[in-house]
Amino acid sequence: RVDAYLGSLLDGLRERRLLESTNILVVSDHGIASRSPERVIFLDDYVDSDDALVIDRSPILALRPKGLGMDSLFARLDGAHPHLQVYRREEMPERFRFSGNPRIPPIIGIADEGWAIGRRDRFKPEWYTGGEHGYDNELPSMHGILIAHGPAFGAHIEVPAIECIHLYELMADILGIAPAPNDGRAEATAHMRNTTRVSRSTSATWTN
Repeated sequence: RVDAYLGSLLDGLRERRLLESTNILVVSDHGIASRSPERVIFLDDYVDSDDALVIDRSPILALRPKGLGMDSLFARLDGAHPHLQVYRREEMPERFRFSGNPRIPPIIGIADEGWAIGRRDRFKPEWYTGGEHGYDNELPSMHGILIAHGPAFGAHIEVPAIECIHLYELMADILGIAPAPNDGRAEATAHMRNTTRVSRSTSATWTN
């Protein structure tokens, strides 16, 4: 379906003789990893429903203490399963940028790639087939795609992966508008740009 929509867009631009002068960015929000009912971490093996309030479950586990104190709840889960990494909120790795807000639950668990977090009393194998996202964003399977076409971009190049937070700066630069404050950096996408500004059809493709 996405291919058909994109094809319709390109055909329309081509018919109107606008394809050569139009800048297009095709972006996916995340990658995908296969999961299986054979790879499930059962939370109720370690924590009772009265022990904690489950804010989110899989593949990111987010808990608030309820019947147990913070230290006791953390001790129940820390190292409990070889495919579940558990952190206190303030000890989350810096690269996740997920520790500085009090609304973040105080205990966070991250399942390994392809693993899910569930409960034995609600287990249905069909719920754990197919694909899943939300794992560690450094995993190649979680990387999205980014395809750029148009006169603003270098021709027929493949560049290293970039973080999507930089695309806002890129789009603002192409449009000639001043970006609002954000965490992106214009220099992170400078190597994608066509510095000659020649109005011709160009394309760049890379895995993000």
